[in-house]
Amino acid sequence: MAGPSEPVHVLSVGAWSPVVERLWAAGAETSLLCDAEMLDQHQGLSEHRSVTVTRAAGLEELVALAEGVHARAPLSHAVSFDDTSMVAAARIREELGLGGGDPSTVVGTVHDKDRYRSALTGTPAAVPHAVVGSVDDVLRFGRTHGWPIVVKPVSGSGSAGVTLGVGPDGAADALARATVRTHYTPTGRAMAEVQVRGRVITVDTLSHAGAHEVMSIGFELPGAAHPAMMIYGVPAPLTDTERRDVVGTVTSALARLGVTTGPAHTELLLTAEGTPVLIETQLRPGGDFPELTLAASGLDVYDAWARQLLGEDPLPRIREAAASAGTCAVIACGAPDVEADYLELRDLDEVRAHDDVAGVRVLRQPPYRSASARTRDDLSVTVMSTAPTAQLALRRAVRALGGARMRVTTHGGGGAAGPPPVGLEPRTSTAGGRPFKSEEAP
Repeated sequence: MAGPSEPVHVLSVGAWSPVVERLWAAGAETSLLCDAEMLDQHQGLSEHRSVTVTRAAGLEELVALAEGVHARAPLSHAVSFDDTSMVAAARIREELGLGGGDPSTVVGTVHDKDRYRSALTGTPAAVPHAVVGSVDDVLRFGRTHGWPIVVKPVSGSGSAGVTLGVGPDGAADALARATVRTHYTPTGRAMAEVQVRGRVITVDTLSHAGAHEVMSIGFELPGAAHPAMMIYGVPAPLTDTERRDVVGTVTSALARLGVTTGPAHTELLLTAEGTPVLIETQLRPGGDFPELTLAASGLDVYDAWARQLLGEDPLPRIREAAASAGTCAVIACGAPDVEADYLELRDLDEVRAHDDVAGVRVLRQPPYRSASARTRDDLSVTVMSTAPTAQLALRRAVRALGGARMRVTTHGGGGAAGPPPVGLEPRTSTAGGRPFKSEEAP
């Protein structure tokens, strides 16, 4: 493992991350090991010392390929920036004696939702759960613990395969959805757990030598303010007591799970009684939260992680940023929600021109055909705004998002006989679902 003055050669396993750019800026050497399906997302391929591309390689093959890279140019670290490659990176670290993260036993426990829940049994963060292999198992769990429940894959990334609010009539469909094998849900195993209601809070941390420092406490609002399908913000508007309880719950869970090194993104629910209940943890920064954290506090999450890989202690810099933070940042994510051919995004320059808009990003560039937006993969555009309070930043972001328009052709025959056209600007009529305004293509 490289020390502060030793050469750094980091093997990046899997998906792209801006952490790699930060490593290059610091003069570190990197190599890439990834599946062919991920190659297009990577930037600056020529900057790597070596690039190894695989196709659906198994764990042992990935370790062998990493050994080949190591033999040609000794590696100091192996890291992954996506959930599906983290166990492989951990195994590579173990086989080659590298730094960059925790052992595969820890990584595997965090990413296996059954093991994750079981590891927290007996703590305030515990949630009743059970692996379910049949509809009868789901029904038995619901009868025992009360309806509704959550059914989800045992090993999965994000919300893939997860069904909330499951009752007896939905047990079969929920189980079928949770057991579909995909790249993001590879095992085909499912589990049920008690459904808890509350505000969605996120906590991004960086762990160094077993100490856990909070980089941001954020919030999520799914479909809370049309035309936004999803809203993310930093910092979450919490009381001092709520913040203390949230941070204590998360850091205690990380310690219980054995996490000692690197970033973690933990999602939880804060109940009406003020009780934090963990949903899950990923060993990476969370989605848009690095961008929000940078806007709110000036802390570059990717740079902090890169500095740790370079041998520095990143925690003092994180504490300094937290002490000086005074801005709230919110990202509003928008998409039409009817089945349509999305042809053109319009008026984005006008959206960017808003004084209170800090950034606009197109997630999916038309033309494309899509059914009703259901997940983040269906979103079209995001707008970030900043303000002294979360409430004001939210209003600014949603108002600015409403200035974007989508030219579409709706399915079902088009014209007056088809479903109503949609866009990203609010209107008073709510025919056809969410209140959107658009221009229908001729």
